[in-house]
Amino acid sequence: MDYKKLKENPRKIQSILKTDGENIITTETLYLIFPERFITKDIAMIGRTVETPCIYLLHDANGNYIKQLIPTRVSFIPNAVEDIEIEGKKYKKLTFIKGAVFNNGKMVIDKDIPFILQDDWINKSGNIPFFINMDDIQKVFINGVVYGGSVVGSNPVPIATFISIIARDSKNRYVRQYYTKEQIKHMKIKFVGLSKVSAVYNNVFSAITGAYLKQGIAASLNMDNPGQTKIDAVLN
Repeated sequence: MDYKKLKENPRKIQSILKTDGENIITTETLYLIFPERFITKDIAMIGRTVETPCIYLLHDANGNYIKQLIPTRVSFIPNAVEDIEIEGKKYKKLTFIKGAVFNNGKMVIDKDIPFILQDDWINKSGNIPFFINMDDIQKVFINGVVYGGSVVGSNPVPIATFISIIARDSKNRYVRQYYTKEQIKHMKIKFVGLSKVSAVYNNVFSAITGAYLKQGIAASLNMDNPGQTKIDAVLN
């Protein structure tokens, strides 16, 4: 499956899921993908059932997909679980054959999930799942407020500001990526964590006067095209 060629088609995927009593049943084979990183961050687990945040991509055999962006817990009992790699990152792929129980349609509130995602996605790693764009990140935190009562995202302005900082041009990490609603689906973006000094700053002075001195010194020595102000020249 070439995941770059998937087509967003929520209506098609929704038509495959049917309610049967308290359960949701698949009428065709479906595949659910979520980051393996959720497991290492202790917000997902695989045992007799699979528990994960309701942040995943669900697709059929024809490449139609829908994505969920709600930071609450959901449980599944898939027919198969496998490890896959997409764009150099590891994911879990759950298979639900035709007639399988997808889930019971219930979500469990976990107010820690938005905090963990905010720390991992924005502060530290910038490891945003491949199916999530800039606009989707904002939606995740807003949904955390709506569905889980989280305080992360209760004021969307700071989150939007942070997202604009960590979203960079995929060909030049120093260039911040700005967008319109029309452009966003066609843009190739690289996300960087706020604590990644080598990517956040493009001048020597800013790099070495931040909170991460050792990283800042290393970053300033390895900058591809450091900003050459008079202060930078002296520090170099």
